Amino acid sequence: MSASPACKDHRGAVVETRPWRYGWTMRKPACACGHRYTTYEIPAENVQPQTDDEVDDDGQER
Repeated sequence: MSASPACKDHRGAVVETRPWRYGWTMRKPACACGHRYTTYEIPAENVQPQTDDEVDDDGQER
């Protein structure tokens, strides 16, 4: 589970998982403090690699 954006804790559980658009998976975790948030799992084939001309020498996107 990813860290909660509210308390930065990794404890908790996913309370809902469902298929989403484009083959993505939507998950709704709830952390130990009770905060709920949404994450998306994106299949690797849907992610396009960055080319060198899209990234500066310090790793920042242009």
